[in-house]
Amino acid sequence: MAHKQIQTPSAQTAGIATLILGLIGLAAGIWYYREHTATRSQRLRRQANRQLRRAERKLRR
Repeated sequence: MAHKQIQTPSAQTAGIATLILGLIGLAAGIWYYREHTATRSQRLRRQANRQLRRAERKLRR
């Protein structure tokens, strides 16, 4: 029975692959963070505008 040896990647290839995957993960993390903080800042802005309008209405009375 002839066993074929499974080829393992060299340390350099493994290092490069890890680096590339790390960079992809970092880019995905930055994108996710920016997407979710943008909606948060918009929500805060809307909330501030609502409070301003409420205060202006009270002043007019």
